[in-house]
Amino acid sequence: MRILDRYILKSIFVVFAGTVFTFAFLFVLIDMFSHLQDFIEKSVSVGVIAQYYLPSCRRSLYKLPPWHASLLSCYLQQPQRHNEITAIRASGMNFWQITRPALVFALFVAPWYSW
Repeated sequence: MRILDRYILKSIFVVFAGTVFTFAFLFVLIDMFSHLQDFIEKSVSVGVIAQYYLPSCRRSLYKLPPWHASLLSCYLQQPQRHNEITAIRASGMNFWQITRPALVFALFVAPWYSW
């Protein structure tokens, strides 16, 4: 694997992981605020709430649509912001050589969400 492939793959993975965990956090946060009245009425401790939401965090990772995170990670990747893709194209690399790490990443992530 070339250095450039690793760089593109790393930038995609960082944004992908951030969006997945942000979506999971928002899922738990929205659910927590919908049940907040019940938690307050029964004076539930923070430890019990954490035990309640820990398994639901894992379930929320499988519920959220992976294509949203994949699209955001490809759209918001770091090289695109600094015109590095343009520089790579100017150096003579074609489109498929640049997108190969993103396609490999998508093929790796897709079966993970089909369980």
